[in-house]
Parts: sequence; C-alpha cells; structure tokens
Amino acid sequence: MDLEKLDGLFKIGRIFALTPSAIDNKIPNLFQKCYQILTFVVYTVCFIVTNSCIEPYYDRFIPMFKVLFVSLKISYYAHSVYVLIVLMVMKRHLWFKLIHNLQCVDHQVDFQRKSFWLIIVVAHLVFWVIALFEIYIYFLIFDLTYAGANIFECFENYSLFFYAISACVVLSLLLSRYKHQILLLKKRTINIKKVKNNIRLLKESVDIFNNIFGWVILSNTFYGALKCLMYINIMVKHEYVSKNLLLQLHMCATLLLIWAGILGFVMMCDAVLK
Repeated sequence: MDLEKLDGLFKIGRIFALTPSAIDNKIPNLFQKCYQILTFVVYTVCFIVTNSCIEPYYDRFIPMFKVLFVSLKISYYAHSVYVLIVLMVMKRHLWFKLIHNLQCVDHQVDFQRKSFWLIIVVAHLVFWVIALFEIYIYFLIFDLTYAGANIFECFENYSLFFYAISACVVLSLLLSRYKHQILLLKKRTINIKKVKNNIRLLKESVDIFNNIFGWVILSNTFYGALKCLMYINIMVKHEYVSKNLLLQLHMCATLLLIWAGILGFVMMCDAVLK
C-alpha cells in the first residue's frame, strides 16, 4: 500500500521527534511523551546557547543584515515550536485522521518502493552534502566556534527540509486517490455512492493537510525569502564574497535546494487542484 511512503518518513522523522513513530502509533507511550518534551527543551537550550555564541560575529554587519538575521532566527524557533509542540502534541490527532481517510479511499496501484526510496535518499544526500559544505566554509571564513554553532542550524534546516518532503509525499497520496476517482467515473458501471463518499473524504483530507502543513509551507517560503535577502546583502556589501568561489557556490546550492523544494510543493498542489 502506498501509505508505506508515509510510514517510512515517520520512521525518519521520529528520530528528531518531528512525526509520530508510525502510522498506527495513535497514542504515544510515556517514553515518547518524555522524548518529545526533552527534544523541545534541548532544542531551546541549544538555540539560546548557539545564538549567544554567534551573535558577536554579526556585529560587523550593517543593521539591515542584523534585522534579517534576527528574523531568520525567530522563523526557525517559531517553526520548531509549531512542529514539536503544536503539531506533535496539540494537533497530533490530525495525522491519524488524515491517515484514516487515506486508508478508506482507493488509489492507483503505482507505488514503486525502490524509486520512492531512491528519491528520498538522494534528496537527503544532497541536503547533508550542502550542510556539511556550509560548516566547512564557515570554518574557513570564521573559526571552529562559529562552524560548530552552525551544526545546530543544520538540524533546524533539516526540520524545514523534512516537512517540505513530507508535504510533497502527502500530496502525492492525495493525487493518486483523486486520479483513481476519475477512473471510476469513466467506467460503464459507476457506484455513485462510493465515489461521492471518496470525494468527501478527500476534501476533508485536503482540509487536514492545510491544517498540518499550512504554517510549515509558510515558514519554508519565509525562510527562502530571508535567505535570498541575506545572501544578496552579503554579496553586495562585502567584497570578499565576490572573490570567494566556494562561498558563492554554497549560497547558490542552498538557494537552489530551498526553492526547488518550494517549487516542487507548488507543482504538486497545482496537480491536485487540477
């Protein structure tokens, strides 16, 4: 069943408490509850400590850049609060309502397990290569302290990256089911009652999707816009950037990854709407 896609992502996301442990893990046990709280506490402490460490490095930049930097950090923390607390505690039930609806609706049998995991693995490899390259660049430009502090930022970026992928996967599940309804309507004998119920469940699933991923997609878009402005500001105001090919390569790769994810999401949404 194509819900294996979501179950596979849950097995990855649960490592950082980003998702439930499995698609049938409706009620978290005591360990999972404690792990969720501990993850948020550790994240908050690391957020405060790392930002305190790197704040002096940004004193050399103009006030506008500092505003962008602070906005980016607020965006990071707001996203993490939403995912770790709001989505995983207060709205956790929405995941399973969505899964239940998807289980109740027939879909096209086109799930290619190997192809799916190949895409997921390649996407993760690209992300972590760029992330490690970023740490290396920061080590060359600044020092070990700054580079070490940015290791934490990699995990903040991963949360955004992971939810962008998750949104696209859920959209692919919805799209498969909508396409199947079209095929059912083209048959000579049509079970109108069944199709009508399926459409109702899919409409409800879309509303749940918006409830789960709406803020996440907004965070990704805001993050992408801020990164663009920050990189443009750095390239215009600092001459050494124009001479550092590695730094330019890192900036281009980062922006490409961000906007590729956003574009992929937009295209999937458009496909579902059609």
